Amino acid sequence: MGNVNELTVEWIKNEAGIDVALIPYKGGAAVVSDLTSGRIDFALVAPGVAFPLLDGNKARALGATSDNSFTKKRGIPSFKEAGLGNIDFYIWNGLVAPKGTSPAIINKLSQATQKVLAMPALQKKLGVVFLDAVIGSPADFTQLIQNETASWKKVVTDANLTLLK
Repeated sequence: MGNVNELTVEWIKNEAGIDVALIPYKGGAAVVSDLTSGRIDFALVAPGVAFPLLDGNKARALGATSDNSFTKKRGIPSFKEAGLGNIDFYIWNGLVAPKGTSPAIINKLSQATQKVLAMPALQKKLGVVFLDAVIGSPADFTQLIQNETASWKKVVTDANLTLLK
């Protein structure tokens, strides 16, 4: 137990007050096969997997983990909007540097990254794979990491799971 989909199922169970069996899968193809054949009742899948299923009428969207432009365009409510308490997060990637990197280097990397992320051509390419570029400062990113850590720690604690150190 520990990947984001497994932890999200625990979060859903807690917020909805339901008990469901968590079925671990080794890959997305098996999940899609079981979902589209009716062997499982629901699955958490990435937008790049979900949207083709929705477009082909092979699945129905119940909700999204966050409120974003891709789900809004399709009329998919966030879990929070659908009444599942405080479930509200998105998967993110970030640029990090080794501990002790000088503030001048951090600022230079940050400015260059922000400049690239603001490029319309890059944003268009990211949109093709259902990604949004979020532009922020190193302090913003540090705050995001702190908030996410606290949020996921609560999910783990509420589900009575053991935190790895």
